[in-house]
Amino acid sequence: MVIDFWAKWCAPCLQLKHETLNHPDVVKALSAVEVIYVDIDQYPALGDAYGVAAIPDLFFVDRSGDIVDRLQNFEPLAAFVARVEQAFASPPNREGELTILTDSLKPLRDHFNANKAKHRFIAILSPT
Repeated sequence: MVIDFWAKWCAPCLQLKHETLNHPDVVKALSAVEVIYVDIDQYPALGDAYGVAAIPDLFFVDRSGDIVDRLQNFEPLAAFVARVEQAFASPPNREGELTILTDSLKPLRDHFNANKAKHRFIAILSPT
């Protein structure tokens, strides 16, 4: 699943949606993935729970519920498709851990995974 924190007033969020997320290549790459759009103005507490400080902020979550990647800016089409393919290309290893993580993603991943039993994922959709 991909969780996209955005807002109507956010130019990079709208650019990401219109130029990248709505492109047929991305739609195809995400065909087996649920995309959840969370309007940060309507659900600020949910953004706080995920540590969202700026938008756009997209979380890539694998079938085990682990965050496998995070995007915190606009990304053009080719780079985004490559990101999706890498994030969802293969199943996680036996421990559900990633083999390659950026330094900024490790603390978030560790916190999320350590507290998974305490978290309940709620999908909140808002009109776009």
